[in-house]
Parts: sequence; C-alpha cells; structure tokens
Amino acid sequence: MVKNWFGVFAEFAQKEANKHHKRCETVNDVTPEIASAWFNHIKTTYIWETVLKMKHLISGTFTRLQANGLARINPLKKIQLRGGGNGENKKVSRKALNAEETERMFEYARDTKIYPLVVAAACTGMRI
Repeated sequence: MVKNWFGVFAEFAQKEANKHHKRCETVNDVTPEIASAWFNHIKTTYIWETVLKMKHLISGTFTRLQANGLARINPLKKIQLRGGGNGENKKVSRKALNAEETERMFEYARDTKIYPLVVAAACTGMRI
C-alpha cells in the first residue's frame, strides 16, 4: 500500500508538471504548487484518515531526504491540515457481506470471466 502511495504521488506530480510544460523527475523537481495540487486532489479522492496518512508519509519522506542533503525543500511542509476534509470523504462503515448477499453476488458472477476473482475475494475477507 505504501509503495502505491508513493506511486500515486509521483504520477500526479509528473502530470501536474506536464500541465505547465515542466518536468518532474526528481524529488527536487517537486514544487510546493505541485504538492498543494496533489493534496487537494487526494482530499477529494480518499477518506480523511487515508489523506492524513498519505500526507504524513510523503512529507516525512521529504523531511528525511532534506535532512540527508538529498532534497532542497519539503514541498508539503506548509500544507495546513484542517478538519476532516470536505464532509464527503468521512470514514465509511465496512461490514462483511451476509450469506444472502454473498450467494446473490456468486449468482450474478457465475457465468462471467470474473467469477474466480469474486470467489477469491469473498474467501479472503472481502467487504462491501
């Protein structure tokens, strides 16, 4: 999951830089503007708990890189964390499917190519 968060950040930073006809290939190419745009993007994409974890992970990485002389600045340092997001991305209840829901899901998927995936997901703790 953490590897994916770094990937999400790097991919977003590259796309954001491309919008302004710039490159973003190293940590020193990440500007506070790119970091701010990324933070605004993840606030609308993930629940607030995940947003906080992602921000702290990426910011902490930049802080360590800066301390070791590998990064000039921490572009996320000035991003302010206020409240729990915009209200739309609050934590959602995650409950397991009941027996009836699971059986109905199997019936819908039975004659499709994703049936093995559905069975594997259901047998490994899939939630709604």
